[in-house]
Amino acid sequence: MRQRAVFLQNACCSVLHASVVVELVSPVVRFLRGLDVEKQDIGYVLMKYPELSGFKLEGTMSTLVAYLFLLGRGISVEDVAKMIVKCPHLLALMKNSFYFFKSEMGRPLKELVEFPEYFTYGLESRIKPKYQRLQHKGIGSSLSWFLNCSDQRFEERLYADYIEIEVQGQKYSTSPKAMLRAANAIVVGILPL
Repeated sequence: MRQRAVFLQNACCSVLHASVVVELVSPVVRFLRGLDVEKQDIGYVLMKYPELSGFKLEGTMSTLVAYLFLLGRGISVEDVAKMIVKCPHLLALMKNSFYFFKSEMGRPLKELVEFPEYFTYGLESRIKPKYQRLQHKGIGSSLSWFLNCSDQRFEERLYADYIEIEVQGQKYSTSPKAMLRAANAIVVGILPL
């Protein structure tokens, strides 16, 4: 089966014989539909994660185990489907990273749905060290803010004289003093003296 997956990755689609496509791709399409991945998203998932076509779909498949693992942790079927479409290769990753996310970081599941790429980062090499540095400095942030940047950029963020704020995909920077003044103005405006 592995040889067939390599063949699919390297071959030009026009050369593929229809029986090969039916034999390899049809079971994967049925499997993805069973995970509630929408028909229009299946091509994208297969394009981003072609190795999926080489998975053995019978028995204990790692993808099925990963899917059931997510469902067993309280993430809805619809949200699991969204995560698979956004980050198809997360199907091959996850258990230890999830436990760290939930038990050590104590973050809400909604963050995983918004940033499933979390599972693509090395737990020991990237997630834990950066998270521990943030904890030590008393900095709270989104998953993408501390993971989706180079080590150099992360260091700059830790020691910056400004704060980056991300609102609906737009990044804004401001100084901590300006943030404090804005927070005080809001509090003063709401609370009676």
